[in-house]
Amino acid sequence: MTKSTNPLKRAEAFYRCVAPFFQAYALFHLIEFCAGNGNVGRIFQERDLAEKVTFVDTKIVRGLGQNIQHMQNTEIDCSGIDDYTLPQQDPIVIIGIHACGSLTDAILERAVGSKAPVAVIPCCYNSGMKKYSLSNPPDSRLLLYLRPEDYYDTVRLQFLTEQGYTTQFLTIDQKITPMNNVLIGIP
Repeated sequence: MTKSTNPLKRAEAFYRCVAPFFQAYALFHLIEFCAGNGNVGRIFQERDLAEKVTFVDTKIVRGLGQNIQHMQNTEIDCSGIDDYTLPQQDPIVIIGIHACGSLTDAILERAVGSKAPVAVIPCCYNSGMKKYSLSNPPDSRLLLYLRPEDYYDTVRLQFLTEQGYTTQFLTIDQKITPMNNVLIGIP
């Protein structure tokens, strides 16, 4: 996994990038998959966008408890992406930062399955990534893209588009993190 030198800067940059897209869903239940230390969910709640935050991962990462100790209306779930049961009543928004390889695809698929807004920063591009069967796949000639990662993320956005989502492909400063693509999908 690629990490920035300052996880709080990465979380802040992600928040600034995606918050304008989620303003219409104010006071939603934020589901942070691959939650790590919980910085992003904390920022969403501190800035009054998320009423409730659920941190979902496969284990409790060092620093999570300290980062969320003063937060209200939170829960930690260690069941992982595939086994976590998404809430049905609440308006939800799904996020994930540096979800390695196919975990990014799992997050996108969970969002599509619940028709929830989603934003992710993918990480660890490898041969195990999801091979989507798309009606209109993007041009696969990697030389057309600034980086090979951009092609794979364009495929992911096309998947969201074909599922009825409006999408955005943004980036945060590479000095904050070299894996800096931000994929946003709004149903």
